[in-house]
Amino acid sequence: MRLAVFRWIATRVIAGCAAGCLALLLLTAGCVSKATADARARMAYLAGQQAAYAQFQQQQIHGPSISFIGPVQNHFVKWTDGLTLGQAIVSAAYMAPNDPRTIVIRRQGAQIPFDPKRLLSGDDFPLAAGDIVELQP
Repeated sequence: MRLAVFRWIATRVIAGCAAGCLALLLLTAGCVSKATADARARMAYLAGQQAAYAQFQQQQIHGPSISFIGPVQNHFVKWTDGLTLGQAIVSAAYMAPNDPRTIVIRRQGAQIPFDPKRLLSGDDFPLAAGDIVELQP
């Protein structure tokens, strides 16, 4: 009788352990080590620094400018006092066959969404030196 009880308990413990190990394996499958997470954070930080340095170099070469991301012929437009978004898009020579779906202006780390329909209705937006304009067709 004792042997039968012992076998019953042993099978439950083994089954429970297997289920627990499987659950632990499934829970940790998407995890990364601290070293990997630190390396990814370091790479993202360095990529941001490189982008900022590239923008700084571009401003040193061309003076204050506006950078464009998207389908434009000129990715850098010289900034002048009073330059507006509409004027800058014309100077950048937007090349997509359709009007942009979205416009996002990045200024000093902030993202400013701008509805393209506002430009068509005559509502323009003043740009500052160093702004990055992203046009998404």
